Amino acid sequence: MESLEENIQRAEAYLRSSRPDLAAPLYEKSLQQASSGPLWMHLNNTLARLKELQGDPGEARERFLQTLGGAPDDREPETEHQKGIALNNLGRLSLQADPKAALEYFEKAVNTYQDLADKDPRFNPHLAHSFMARGEAYFLRKKYWFSKKDYKAALALRSGSDHALDPDMRALAHYQLGANYTDEFNAYDARTQYRKALDLYRAGLAGDPGKYRPLVAACLNNLAVVHIQLEEYEKAASYYEETLETYRELARQKPGVFRPYLASTYANLGILYADPMKRFSDAYQANAQALEIYADLAARSPERYTHYLATAYHNAGIYTLETPSWPQAKPFLSKALATRRQLEEKQPGVFGADFCASALNLLEFYQRMIEERQELQYKAAGLELLEESGAFLESLQGHPAVENMKTDFAYFRKYFEAVDEETIRTLDLLRKIRQWDEEIDSTVDLAEKEAFQARILKELQAFQKDYPENGVLRRPLALAYNNMAWLRLAQGAPGEARVLLDQASTLGVVLPALDCNLAHCDLLEGHSARARETYLAVASLKNESNKAFGEIIRDDLGRLETYGVLPGTAREVLKAMGFPAEGISPAV
Repeated sequence: MESLEENIQRAEAYLRSSRPDLAAPLYEKSLQQASSGPLWMHLNNTLARLKELQGDPGEARERFLQTLGGAPDDREPETEHQKGIALNNLGRLSLQADPKAALEYFEKAVNTYQDLADKDPRFNPHLAHSFMARGEAYFLRKKYWFSKKDYKAALALRSGSDHALDPDMRALAHYQLGANYTDEFNAYDARTQYRKALDLYRAGLAGDPGKYRPLVAACLNNLAVVHIQLEEYEKAASYYEETLETYRELARQKPGVFRPYLASTYANLGILYADPMKRFSDAYQANAQALEIYADLAARSPERYTHYLATAYHNAGIYTLETPSWPQAKPFLSKALATRRQLEEKQPGVFGADFCASALNLLEFYQRMIEERQELQYKAAGLELLEESGAFLESLQGHPAVENMKTDFAYFRKYFEAVDEETIRTLDLLRKIRQWDEEIDSTVDLAEKEAFQARILKELQAFQKDYPENGVLRRPLALAYNNMAWLRLAQGAPGEARVLLDQASTLGVVLPALDCNLAHCDLLEGHSARARETYLAVASLKNESNKAFGEIIRDDLGRLETYGVLPGTAREVLKAMGFPAEGISPAV
């Protein structure tokens, strides 16, 4: 029969060879041979860890509790050390299911090692690790001040002339401090901590790239997030690019592990480019890389990655909507909608909000096709989608975004129910008028101005003929007559201008600008008294830009003088009518 020492030696050898299945029976034999005390506690703690490695955390927990229950009350350092080991492991095993209990275990472990370290600094590394464990528990409970306090305490401890923590653990402490500061929206301190972690991980990169490159990637990614919080978007994009470079290398070596991280980083870079950087073409390109990877991952593991694929389709659609290629958004949004519909059918109540988000963007696309391409068939498509979305929307009761979504769907329902050919032509004509007005304002050549103004007038006249009861474009038509009349005045043709103004007056639109141009006609035709009377009547009124017509009249006369059609200079004309040249007001 083997001795206790032989069984322990053989068990340790199997453990070093990563054979917990062979080591565990030998540790069990050793436990039966050992008497109670620190050695028995050590063996039981080791066997507990082996049981956890073999997939039995329940038995592991029971054995750690046995260690505490079987500890002698001698307060010897090795006894207390084994108690500390058991306490930290019990805290770790309780962390997810019962964080409050985990904190109690870690608290006892910290107190145990604090007492030991006060007497013997060689226990400082164990105390530092206990601080780290408790810091994580506080972080998970969002008690950030206590978490930071523990991580900083761990970093401050020394073991002789060196740190109590090795470089890997120091890097982890800085990384976790960065996470605390990030969650507190303290981006400046988060940046400092992530940089310290990054420096330590990079220092190990040359010696063991397989171990440290994933940690470097994680730091780079988090630095990108921090710079987004700081609104330093170019720096954030740069860090994402470094993250991508790192994950590309990792994905070449271990595609099954790191391709999801690569896809996620591409997706995050796309979001950054889109909002807030407004670089939608770049956003589309980055997202296209994510979409390609997610399509492959979803084909291999649909339950895990299909919802990521749906999001990539959705983002491709909304990014495309912001580019000149916006009509190409439809297939992406349609695929996002179809995929999210399938996901919601498989898991009711989980993906309804996502379906509604894609539906709203597709409705926006339909509206745009109606208004900019005059394709009225999208009215039926919009109404059909609204009908389908209603059921999904009802399932979202209590969801944070539901009220905003209800408002958006109500707007689109009202729009698609009301839109018809007359509405489409109205919106299209208003859009054209805005474009032609910009062309008119961009040139000083009267002939060029008149060409664009003639197009506006022709379109509006044709519209009025087809829809004489439409009131939306009546005012724009009156303005078009008035603007064309002004161009006739500038060419010295007040009679032609008056005909245009008379046509405008039949529309029943009150426009002081019409009276102003009629007064200009009177002036150029020699009826200065009548012109003066009208000028006085409108001088105190203001236009849509809050500019007084008195000032507008003075400016108009100056321009008419420039065009060479005014009988004399503007100053002379004003003086002859009894107005000061500085403005239009009755002479005193």
